[in-house]
Amino acid sequence: MFRQEAGERKGTEFMLHGNGPSRRQRRKNGRSRSPLGAGGPGVRPYFAPGVSKRRQVLAPLLYNAQVEAIREGVCRVCRPEIFKRRGEVSEAGVFFYSCGSLLSPAVINYCLRTTHLNKHLNGLRFLLQACLLGAPNGNTIETFLAEKSKDERRQGRALLCYLEAISVNDSWAACELMKRFCGYQPAFKKGEGFTLHLEERLEKFALNIQDALKSLRGKSSNNNKVDFYWGRSCVREIIKKYKDGKCSYEQMYDLTFNIMVQRPRLQDAIVSFFQEFLGRAEAERWVSLRPSSLNATNIPISQPQKISNVYAPFDDPDALAIPITTRVTVVQRREELMAAIEALNEAAESEFPFAGVDAEWSAYVPDSKASVLQVALQNQIFIFDLDKLPPDQSRKLFENLFGNRALIKVGFQFGEDLTKLRKVVPRTVFLYAPQSLLCITSVIAQVAIISWENDDPMISEEFLKKKEKEKEKGKRREKEKEDDSKKPPAVKDVVFKLKSLGLAKLVKAMTGMSLDKSEQCSVWNRRPLRTAQIRYGALDVSCLLLMMSKCLSYAKKWNVEIFGLMKPFYLEPSAMPLFFCDDCDPNIFPRIVIKEVLDELDEE
Repeated sequence: MFRQEAGERKGTEFMLHGNGPSRRQRRKNGRSRSPLGAGGPGVRPYFAPGVSKRRQVLAPLLYNAQVEAIREGVCRVCRPEIFKRRGEVSEAGVFFYSCGSLLSPAVINYCLRTTHLNKHLNGLRFLLQACLLGAPNGNTIETFLAEKSKDERRQGRALLCYLEAISVNDSWAACELMKRFCGYQPAFKKGEGFTLHLEERLEKFALNIQDALKSLRGKSSNNNKVDFYWGRSCVREIIKKYKDGKCSYEQMYDLTFNIMVQRPRLQDAIVSFFQEFLGRAEAERWVSLRPSSLNATNIPISQPQKISNVYAPFDDPDALAIPITTRVTVVQRREELMAAIEALNEAAESEFPFAGVDAEWSAYVPDSKASVLQVALQNQIFIFDLDKLPPDQSRKLFENLFGNRALIKVGFQFGEDLTKLRKVVPRTVFLYAPQSLLCITSVIAQVAIISWENDDPMISEEFLKKKEKEKEKGKRREKEKEDDSKKPPAVKDVVFKLKSLGLAKLVKAMTGMSLDKSEQCSVWNRRPLRTAQIRYGALDVSCLLLMMSKCLSYAKKWNVEIFGLMKPFYLEPSAMPLFFCDDCDPNIFPRIVIKEVLDELDEE
């Protein structure tokens, strides 16, 4: 099971627009729907009315070029003049100008959001084209504009506001922009009305841009329900996993309940899945529910919980468990919050000024925010219930945690967690400029190098043993430009592996113990939280401090000043949100003239 937003990160489908062949037909033809990077010659897309024959001829070539572009990590916007004849292309890339209407929203969002791709795009022009096609969401737009100059950000904000305005009351202007920037030339004249296809395109543009602007302004989306077909697929998969013994009944129940309440029309399909995999008795239990009268996050505990307390051991004797001496507290009230903040301040002044941090959110809400923030100190762990705490108290927590320079926050690939936390209280400055926050992988990599230079490896020998499949990768790494000739041979392997490891494998390499990840994709916005979820969240942050302690012991052993070693790896501050920063405020800076911006983009 993958997260819904993994569709935006790891499981993005690289497909052309339109209602193509059915799944059964694709299987028959040997062209099943595939993840990013898949695809092959001869793919024939479906073309909506209004797509010229020229584009239909170019489509298979363009599709394969898109795939090749993503594989090579190159993405350039090219003009139609580059095509001399079919089969001759000057550069691999996303040929947006020629057939922008054929690109799927997933492709466009991926290109806008990925740094090594969007640096090749021609800035605001690509963003304008993407918005006209109804592709990018608020998060994607924010990410794309975050690295731009102040002038580009101001122009981008003004452009988005203009698109929002014409989506409400000037459909003709939207049509003109589609014709001008997307090469779309429908057969219509002013005053004669729009064709059905054009009306659908305009509706998609209007709904998307209005929803994106709401997200950029920190407001909740109009449509924040799980996708109907994606939800159906998730339910079927989790029921099958439960039958095969790969997940607990609690996990299966939570996910099925949550999706069915969001999408009541799925009830019949869900009942049929239970009938197929678990029999009639379980199916009848779900028939009696009335999803329209239930709350998707208020999920009752269906039966006695699998574990009774957070200290319960796992079946695996090598699994990491919470020490009985560590106190775990779920923070939901103001009194509990104030006590936790006091503990954070005391930890910052102690001899061990470290805090493990992690956040959890629901994978089954399109525009989800963080529901839980976990913070581990030396002898206690706090589980902050952000869905229960009021916004002003959440802001106070973030300011005291991420604004405390003396308290070193240790996370694991914490960038996405910060993005989700920002949605809880969008105007919190320290979520965009956190103090003393770093990734545990950076610390481990530096200490591992020191340990190998002193012939006292911190990483176990078994972990470094190469498998047959990894030998070829090792040969390629030897050809890298970086000069590692002075380092011991094993150091390159350590650094390379650490960068690609997940948290569970990193814990295994450092401690020899396994980290349970069974609750990773559970319904984190359900209330009350299950004991298994609380234990999972506590373990995710306690393991960070466990690894940091090991790094400290090795650094002390070899007289290395650990704080100086960590300082270069503190997270750099990022730009404040587009609609919350002073640099883009039209009341402070001169207003942008949209006509001049559009004329400038048209000349690019």
